[in-house]
Amino acid sequence: MNIYKKSYLLLMLSCVSVLVNAKNKATTPMLIVHFDINKTIMAEDPAGGKSLSDVLIGALAETYKDRWDSGVSDPITYKEYVELHLFPGQKGDGQLKKLRKEQIVQFIEYLSANNHPLHQEVQQKFKTLHDKLNGSSSIVFTSFYRGLEYLKNHEVMHAIVLRTFGEDLDRIIDEIHTWVSPDFFSWRGEFKDGILTLVSLRSNEIVRLETTAEIYEFLKTHGNVAIHDDWKYWNKHGECKEFGKLFPIDAEDYNVISLFADDNAHPQDGILNPRHPHTNESLDTQTLIDADYVRIVDPLQAIEQDDYFVDYFHAMLTRCSVQTVE
Repeated sequence: MNIYKKSYLLLMLSCVSVLVNAKNKATTPMLIVHFDINKTIMAEDPAGGKSLSDVLIGALAETYKDRWDSGVSDPITYKEYVELHLFPGQKGDGQLKKLRKEQIVQFIEYLSANNHPLHQEVQQKFKTLHDKLNGSSSIVFTSFYRGLEYLKNHEVMHAIVLRTFGEDLDRIIDEIHTWVSPDFFSWRGEFKDGILTLVSLRSNEIVRLETTAEIYEFLKTHGNVAIHDDWKYWNKHGECKEFGKLFPIDAEDYNVISLFADDNAHPQDGILNPRHPHTNESLDTQTLIDADYVRIVDPLQAIEQDDYFVDYFHAMLTRCSVQTVE
């Protein structure tokens, strides 16, 4: 059997309800949820030089498809059109990234200048999203806060783990501490060359973790954690998955469901590095996406649908709840 098909079957079977005796009692597993930040739970990127408008236009450019000129045979997103047709080349080219970024944020202007039939629809969608976020008191999406409320109200044991390559981590920690609780996050971590160093936000205790197993066990027992991932390490190694954001996941651990929500979790981007915590085996990202352990977040839906993460959590908990007996 193909190793990826085998992995997929294992992942799915791991969430089948298990009957231990005769009198059933639902046991809710713990959730460990890793959240990317930009375009996953917020729509601003000051450190990356992107305004709210830039981020929203970028998300729209990743959504709408068309045959943008006579050289395009099949409908593709405007972002794909920019990357494949206007500015083709290697993703690691810094100058090329800059040119693509500048072109993508002109998406609505492009539609207007070309009298494109999508112009009015995209313009209205942009206005709706922009007005909703501007009218919010927090820069973090309402859907994120609703997800936290759901876990609390349903008494689901959980750990929220923020993950970002960017420089927005401390800003988001402060924001969530303001809106949820001043001690929501217990630890702040920094990845450096594959090693995670964590500092307690309550006692200044320092912990250094070198293995996937150590990190997995830590996340199971130490509350909510905010982690700054090592972009330089990932970039230096060609932006491939083996050096991306480490995601420890054990689908056979019936007591824990590990999830990763990231708008850029596409396998070809190499951003996620999923590994089995006990064997350190590299796992197939697409298999995890198919099983919904990895969720490629649609930023537009995460903004528009306040129950976006509630629905995600509910679906995974319903599917993976274990039946036990007394």
